Amino acid sequence: MKFLKYCGTARRSGQRREAARRRRTRCEAPRRCAPSPAPVGTTAPPAVRPRLREATALGSRVGEAPVGVLCAKSNSARAKSSLPRAVPPDSAGLPAWRRRAGSAVGDARAVRKASIRRRPPLHGAVRLDPPPADVRAALKDSIRRRPPRMAPPGWVRRRPAPCGAERLELKRQKTVRYDVALATNTAGIMHLCKFAKQCDNLRMLLHVSTAYVAGEQAGLLLEKPFQFGEALRKSYHLDIEAELQLVDRMKSIHRIKFSGDNKAKHFGWPNTYVLTKAMGEMLLEHLGRDLPVVIIRPSMITSTLHDPMPGWIEETRTLDAIFIAYNNQTLPCFIADGNVICDLIPGDMVINAMMVAINSHWNEQAQVIYHVTSAHQNPLPSSLIEISMYNYFHKNPRTTKDGKVIKNKEVLVFKKFSYFQAYMFLRYKVPLEMMHALLRGLYSKNYNKINRGYTILMTMAKLYAPYAFFKGRFDDTNLRKLWNATAMDKNDASLFNFDPNCINWSSYLVNTHIPAAIKYASDSKVKTGSA
Repeated sequence: MKFLKYCGTARRSGQRREAARRRRTRCEAPRRCAPSPAPVGTTAPPAVRPRLREATALGSRVGEAPVGVLCAKSNSARAKSSLPRAVPPDSAGLPAWRRRAGSAVGDARAVRKASIRRRPPLHGAVRLDPPPADVRAALKDSIRRRPPRMAPPGWVRRRPAPCGAERLELKRQKTVRYDVALATNTAGIMHLCKFAKQCDNLRMLLHVSTAYVAGEQAGLLLEKPFQFGEALRKSYHLDIEAELQLVDRMKSIHRIKFSGDNKAKHFGWPNTYVLTKAMGEMLLEHLGRDLPVVIIRPSMITSTLHDPMPGWIEETRTLDAIFIAYNNQTLPCFIADGNVICDLIPGDMVINAMMVAINSHWNEQAQVIYHVTSAHQNPLPSSLIEISMYNYFHKNPRTTKDGKVIKNKEVLVFKKFSYFQAYMFLRYKVPLEMMHALLRGLYSKNYNKINRGYTILMTMAKLYAPYAFFKGRFDDTNLRKLWNATAMDKNDASLFNFDPNCINWSSYLVNTHIPAAIKYASDSKVKTGSA
């Protein structure tokens, strides 16, 4: 019985498939057929109506279908059609509904092809004028990033938490944008001066800049203000208003986000940050002539020396990325010159100098600049930083997950960036690309990981190059005068200590700063991983 029941079901299914095939065959129409006269009111069978309705809708969307095909209810309306009305010989014996379905499909296809051939240009009838010359120059300097790949709905792509060097690179990518840095460090000064002039009882305006607004100049760098429109590159003029207008036009019309590093190098500064800081100082000197202004120019800020606790730090800064990369065994080589003097200053000394400067110049109609630096009084050679790093890891050896001690390997140091770049290309990039070309499918996962590390290390070297080979030394005459006046009161000198001569660099690096930087990086990695 079950077998007979199965045979009957299969036979009925076959009959249904054959009937459907016949209906589809009857609905297939010639490619180009004109509507033939048919009695009004003749309708198609129910199974064919969806096909006819679809063809009719297709012609209406194209917008050029004959009126007689789409909505004709009489021969007079059908006569308004612009297409030929010749009836093919093979459709003479077909029913009226079949001829109308075939004609609708054929007319819709013909009109659709004609509309595609007559399609207007991409931008319509409006002709787009080319951008101005300054906008085209900025476009050449822009960073063109590919749109990110979107994961399928419901997928979550998890990536490992970034280490110190990766976090520093991500931060640099966020702040390198010229429009953001210009709006914060330059246009923000304009708004600040406008607000300060509306304050009747203003006693002090303190502005924190950076000592590296001096660019890559060599020799003794004095505590003097910038002239308005002055560029570090000789015979060049820096038009701040034109730069602000350029960025506004790029954002409003072309909606482009671009880097300003090439723009900074054009005027003589190493990167976007110091360029926009220098322009902010120019505006402050130009717009704030009648205001009591104090400008603080610190060098590379490191973790605190004493207050609120030794080694207090909030994020990975400057040299910290080197220590973290060496701790993670991702620093095979780097750039440095042992004879170059590095200018570091603890963060609490910068705060103390700011507090004392506010108290000393309270309600004075003058503009004073302070270089809060250490290299002029207590120089720190780059070789001492390297030795201190090795000493710390010798006292605090690293271990693997199995508990084995990791031997300390000396980092290969290059005194020129070109040598470092050539070594990295020949030693890592060329073998990496060769392996990727030979084992594309098997090596793709490792290739992406190693190539990402290579890119991060190269970017970090480019970021540190202006400071690793810096030949200048900041004059701190005003800072020493301020400290001498503060040291006369022993209570103030103990509470607000900003004398760089009291820093023992070797002890500070080994016992305070390097362990603080590594601890902060490990804690941030744990928090990011748990989140």
